[in-house]
Amino acid sequence: MESFLVCDWVRQEAHDIWSIGFTPLDGEDNKQIELGRFISIDFPDMQGRPGRRCYSICGLGPAQGFEVSVRRSGNGGVSDSLVDRMRPGCVVSLAGVGGDINIARVAQKSSLLMVASGIGVTLPVALLRGLVQRRQQGEPVPTVHLVVVIQDLQRLPFLQELLSLHLESDWFELSVYLTRQCVLPRMQCFSHGRPDPQAVFGARGWEGVVICGGSPFAQFHEECARQRLPGSEVFVEAFTRVNLDSPQTTAATQVKARIDGLVVSIDPASSLLEGLEAQGVSIPNQCRAGICGRCRVKVRSGEYQTRDDFAISAKDRAQGYVLACCTYALGDEIAIERPTAHHNPSA
Repeated sequence: MESFLVCDWVRQEAHDIWSIGFTPLDGEDNKQIELGRFISIDFPDMQGRPGRRCYSICGLGPAQGFEVSVRRSGNGGVSDSLVDRMRPGCVVSLAGVGGDINIARVAQKSSLLMVASGIGVTLPVALLRGLVQRRQQGEPVPTVHLVVVIQDLQRLPFLQELLSLHLESDWFELSVYLTRQCVLPRMQCFSHGRPDPQAVFGARGWEGVVICGGSPFAQFHEECARQRLPGSEVFVEAFTRVNLDSPQTTAATQVKARIDGLVVSIDPASSLLEGLEAQGVSIPNQCRAGICGRCRVKVRSGEYQTRDDFAISAKDRAQGYVLACCTYALGDEIAIERPTAHHNPSA
């Protein structure tokens, strides 16, 4: 059954970032809403083309309300369209709720390192808000260090909230690295340039690490975390720049796709997920936008290209795993394999 959200409010948080408050029209959807998880929204881009994007749930409001933060990039995509067109009372289509990073998973850690770049700071903010609530209720919370890498302070949302927590709490520390702002506020938590791995991870044995940012940033820091902190649980949420152009393909009119003993012909202009579904071959999926990772498959042979594959780690990608919703065949034939139910390549 199709679900919808109604916009309650819109507020600018930084130079190019807006927060939008929503309430589900169907109360059942609210049962899945948690800080740290994400929603998938179907909404047209600035040219009216259908699109789907995912946004972290970074705040919970009264009744069943919640908020997400959206960056206006200027590329004419879904996020730009949401910022320009969303007003109180507007209704959008909710494609689903996903993600396995939430308060319950991070609150059990004794120490937590969070590393974020750009709009990726919204996930740490969501988790911090949940930890603040726990602390106010007298429950234990981990020691947290948040490292943010961003161009300048004008682009950092929730800055005052983070600074207040940094100055007033005994369990949270903030470090901000400004890559394009040389004049720094007179506080020790601000630095110029990009931090090296030693500055980020230090000598402490963090029990948990949360990483959120662009795909190259997230992949680099995930590799560093796994090398330097082999005993830590690493949570990663990565995203890439939205490509509004159709994937380039040199495939024939139809691609021969082999999957688990079946051979079907799929349209090379469609993703593997869409092409296989059109032939009656189902692959588990949820967000269809590269975030949830449920449509993960392994390419055994054949050429392909991917885009916006947020939920694939560098380790998984090197082993041939892809997200079917974000992968397009480039040749005449491709062979893929669905992982068994008990197999998790990220483990």
